[in-house]
Amino acid sequence: MLRLAICWNVVLLFSTSHLSAQSTALDSLRNQAMTAIETRSDSAFVIAQRLFITDSSSPISVALFANANYQIGKSALGDFYVENLLKNDSLYFQAMSLKASSSLAHHELDVAVEVLQKLNTHYPNEAETHYLQAQFFLQNEQIAQAIESNNRALTIAPNMSEAMLLSAQLNFKTAKFKQAAEGFQQQLSFIKNDPNSLNSYGVALLKIDRATEAIEILSRALSLDTQSTVILYNLGLAYLQTANFSQARSCFQQQKSRVDTMPELDLLIAKCWVQEQSLEKALASYQRYSEQAAEPTVQKEILLIKAAIFLSKNWYWLLGAFTLAVSLFVFLRSRKT
Repeated sequence: MLRLAICWNVVLLFSTSHLSAQSTALDSLRNQAMTAIETRSDSAFVIAQRLFITDSSSPISVALFANANYQIGKSALGDFYVENLLKNDSLYFQAMSLKASSSLAHHELDVAVEVLQKLNTHYPNEAETHYLQAQFFLQNEQIAQAIESNNRALTIAPNMSEAMLLSAQLNFKTAKFKQAAEGFQQQLSFIKNDPNSLNSYGVALLKIDRATEAIEILSRALSLDTQSTVILYNLGLAYLQTANFSQARSCFQQQKSRVDTMPELDLLIAKCWVQEQSLEKALASYQRYSEQAAEPTVQKEILLIKAAIFLSKNWYWLLGAFTLAVSLFVFLRSRKT
């Protein structure tokens, strides 16, 4: 009996220590997933998926996997896991916050309002509640309320990356470009794969005359969203501001080939051609622009360019005529004396 008791104790001790090791490994994996998702790491989905496979019965593991799916654009799958979580617990905070975020991202404002009301009722002291409320106000162009709600979120969680990024976006929205640029810079690792935030950062840099830095940021944004004409246009402006006229013109021409409904593009292309000393091409672009936008100043520029082209083509004859006139003048003067 004593020997049997010792055996059972050994088995129990081994089982306890094995479970403890498993729990420690699971906690470590869960923390890795949380950090990866919070920082929007490229490895977030892989880690969250590993956690989900290992621990699919845990609500937090399911919520993290749902969040990871949202981050890589698999919204339908994210919604599926969130709805399953809410079926088991309709007031589960992580699931509610993910549903509110997804609803706002898809502009389903009626759903977002319903979830936000529950969050404000049951979780008024959570930073995420106020951050999501701020996002809702921003979508509805209620900027003052958005700033107020986001400041509440930052009061509760001063290092909350999402709220810090939203603060930068709100500064951008209210034309506080210096503060916006500083905010985006602080969150650069967080937005490195977000072309829209990078575009806003680049424009903020342009507004405070830091065009060289803007080119780097906007080039990164364009590499993430190669079809964005907005980013392409802003990159062209950045090149223009640094006097890189050929690169600026290339950006504007690419945009014009995609969206030929902006007369301003012809004007910008014309200005680039002028700086590149291609007057006939500049004239063609100016004339295309004048056909779409009646501006007296453009007509003057067209006349000036025409005159410059005429002079450039007839300078030899003009010089000859001028030389002849001077010679004649000298001759007549000498006759008088």
